[in-house]
Amino acid sequence: ASTRRAQPAWPDFQRRLAGQFARLARDAVGYRIPAPLGLETALIVQQGEAPQYRHTVTLTPAVPGAAIRYTLDGSEPGEGAQVYAAPIEVVLELDKPVQLRTVTVLADGRRSGVQAATLRYRSYLPASDAPQSTSAGWEYRVYEGLFASLAEFAIAQPPAAQGVADSLDLARFGRRSRFGVRFYGYMRAPADGAYRFALQGDDRSALYIDGAMAIGNDSHDRTIEAVVPLRAGWHRLRLDWYQREGGMSLSLRMAAPNQDWKALDAAEVKH
Repeated sequence: ASTRRAQPAWPDFQRRLAGQFARLARDAVGYRIPAPLGLETALIVQQGEAPQYRHTVTLTPAVPGAAIRYTLDGSEPGEGAQVYAAPIEVVLELDKPVQLRTVTVLADGRRSGVQAATLRYRSYLPASDAPQSTSAGWEYRVYEGLFASLAEFAIAQPPAAQGVADSLDLARFGRRSRFGVRFYGYMRAPADGAYRFALQGDDRSALYIDGAMAIGNDSHDRTIEAVVPLRAGWHRLRLDWYQREGGMSLSLRMAAPNQDWKALDAAEVKH
């Protein structure tokens, strides 16, 4: 089994894997062509008042001797795309993401699928006005229905129930299928910085911060992470979740800069 990229052993695994491709080709064993090393999503937080940031991307083909073709305009890297020959310098405009898309071409002409990374230079979300009260917990509204998408749930009306919750425990709602819950609250960022959020929801879930979607999780079992630059102060949260049939779960965690993950429960969220 391979080691996950986030773990320290990943670079060593990649190095050892690179030595196996020649043997696989010699033995006529088919394999999936990996993404170039260095093709990683990047988030750069605004530097002072600078409207641009120069970001450098260095790529190495995972298969020795292969060529990399790339684009920066979102198009598919075809035969006419730029061939990677030196580190790519990308001028990032504030809050205008750039998608770097690549195709790896082997010496025998075989091509990988399109692989991509998003490069962002993001401004801070300004703090909101402080909530009128700072009572602990989330406000919630329950909606009934067999929702087909997060977009459909986002316009659900009217609520069948509402109240205040000290956690995201779904058992309190006394339902097992065909319903959704929208949670509202405020979190206080103690300092300017890039805050990490991690959301998992079965069936579907979405996190909005100050009115903008930070995470849209259309999977039922994966945890999706996002990094959001926040100014110190209060920030409005909205958490959408719905259940169709079968198992159900919901988890939302946050990590302040240089801090460990913690659940966004009544200790962290006010209304």
